[in-house]
Amino acid sequence: MVEPPNSEARAAVEQFVDQWITSEVAENPALVGVERGGPDDHLWILRVAGEVKQAFAIWLRVDQRSLFFETNLVPAPPKEREAIFELLLRRNHTMRGAAFEIAAEGAIYVAGQIPLTQVNAETLDAIVGALYQYTEENFAAVLRLGFQ
Repeated sequence: MVEPPNSEARAAVEQFVDQWITSEVAENPALVGVERGGPDDHLWILRVAGEVKQAFAIWLRVDQRSLFFETNLVPAPPKEREAIFELLLRRNHTMRGAAFEIAAEGAIYVAGQIPLTQVNAETLDAIVGALYQYTEENFAAVLRLGFQ
């Protein structure tokens, strides 16, 4: 059985994520802001400026053993739910690092997680890039099917 990271290791990952986000917000024009959760939340909310979806948020959360990440693609679609779910499930097959998920209330998210031991600048960049790409590539199709 693998032991969970100790609190010092978790704190080091959080400090690294803080530093990476500060640097990225300063350098990346698509990242327009960041909010930090409370001291016990282990959470960041990145504000992102998109092109197809004009604005969205990416949530990063340090859990006991992993870094969880997600963004909301759309709220629960009122129409064509089955067609949307089929479309996104088929697209999940080619996605790497994240997948479409349906929340209890029916909203659609793009989410994933990685072990804390894999958190570095390259993986954080890849995570944010993947969430941006999958949101931008799929938002219009889902909007057309489910909301018009």
